[in-house]
Amino acid sequence: MVSIANDALSAEIVDQIRRDFASVVGHTYLDIASCAPLSQTLQHAVARHLSDLDYGFDKSKGLALIEQSRSLFAQLINAQPDDIALTKNVSEGLNFIAAAIDWKAGDNVVVCPALEHPNNRYLWQNLAQRLGVELRLISAFSNEYPIDKMLSAIDAHTRLVTLSSVSYVPGFLTPLETLSAVCRRQNILLLVDGAQSVGPLHTDVQAMGIDALAVTTQKGLLGLYGMGFLYVHPDWARRLHPVSLARFGVDEGLSLSKGLSDEPLQLHPGARRFDLGNYNLVGAVAVNESLTLLNSIGTETIQTHNLSLARALSQGLNGLGLPVCRPSEQSYQTHVVSLGSVIPEPDRAEFDLLLALYQSLTASGIRASWRNGILRFSTHLYNNHADVQTVLTLTQVFLERLR
Repeated sequence: MVSIANDALSAEIVDQIRRDFASVVGHTYLDIASCAPLSQTLQHAVARHLSDLDYGFDKSKGLALIEQSRSLFAQLINAQPDDIALTKNVSEGLNFIAAAIDWKAGDNVVVCPALEHPNNRYLWQNLAQRLGVELRLISAFSNEYPIDKMLSAIDAHTRLVTLSSVSYVPGFLTPLETLSAVCRRQNILLLVDGAQSVGPLHTDVQAMGIDALAVTTQKGLLGLYGMGFLYVHPDWARRLHPVSLARFGVDEGLSLSKGLSDEPLQLHPGARRFDLGNYNLVGAVAVNESLTLLNSIGTETIQTHNLSLARALSQGLNGLGLPVCRPSEQSYQTHVVSLGSVIPEPDRAEFDLLLALYQSLTASGIRASWRNGILRFSTHLYNNHADVQTVLTLTQVFLERLR
């Protein structure tokens, strides 16, 4: 566990963390928005788990691991353990919520598809085709969510509004509070894709007014593929009925017949009703190590560290004359720095330049990502200002070669 003094990530602490994330030392890793490098601590914990002779035989040990994960997830976002369901990924969490609503004729969903990951678009299209739910598809006229237009689309038949806490691309912070206040007043569920924010940025579901939040562990939570969590506010959880149900979602202490009669099933009152067994124990072992690290440092401290790096990278790339996608307000800057634009789309010359830069940086050992014509960099607690300088130096060399 890393000990933090003065609410800052010192160079010594970052160096200590980098030694544990050995893969970020040999090359420059700026792609947490895609997936996480794995710490040696995590890898050793998984190896110990798989070599445990009780693995697969002592179910109580496995369930204890899961409850540890549930508690650590809750701690990370200022929730209670009963507010957390264990899932495979973000997509599963989003679909759980979509399927659990008792949709009526004329109901609608408000979503801005241009700034969403495909997995927060396809399920709503599927819902509309299957059940006739109306989609209020809000056009984006810039690289930021048009919150005012989303609010204007809400009416008496709106059942759900969905968006990401940090956009898929270009990666700006979403001001959720105004939208949340309206949704709360009008009894509308606010469903948030937290894939790009939870871990690198501070997330407080109470302060942000989030009703449901779907997260994966293989990005900012520094874990493995195949595990995630779903937060559901308790007031909403008791009103949602899962379409898929298993024993861990049922309060068997209250369901005396355990499904052997037509007695109504007694679901857990909170998000646990969405749990489907069996659990991903290896994923739990892995993420418990990462969550312990993140919680010991504190996400407010991690956010401060990441924003410092992102500002330096953004300013440096802008100084080199590159098309940095910058938010309209500085408070919307996150740990993600993007070159290019979603809206309007880059012209062919800009597209070709950024793609060539991405290929050049990749060949030089820089791990970033290419998404929809955007070159995206993203930082986490193992990055330092030397990483930023490496990118700027290699980018400058690339640009000088073009002259």
